[in-house]
Amino acid sequence: MDDGGAPIESAVPASTGAVKANVSGRLRITGPQLRRSILIAVVVCVWLTLFNQYDRILAGHYDLLLLSRIALNFATPFTVSTVTTVWNNLRKADRPVSGGNAPIQSSRADP
Repeated sequence: MDDGGAPIESAVPASTGAVKANVSGRLRITGPQLRRSILIAVVVCVWLTLFNQYDRILAGHYDLLLLSRIALNFATPFTVSTVTTVWNNLRKADRPVSGGNAPIQSSRADP
């Protein structure tokens, strides 16, 4: 339905591209964050694999099932750590910037 108004394309704010780029930038993780995710994943993978699959490893039963379980033991903590990092980056970016000297506001009424 045409009401004679502006076309949809021109009704979109010009800053939309900048907002998308800003959100995209916050979703990135840095080298140190990626290294931390990999370190966490390796430590947890080794622990889970030894704890849950030690009998198969000691018996020498290396098959596709064991290798897939080891891969999941790595992928799961890596994914959790990385998603948590991205989530925290988004939360930090959404907080208002303060000068550092602002008093803490209490939501409770003083008695």
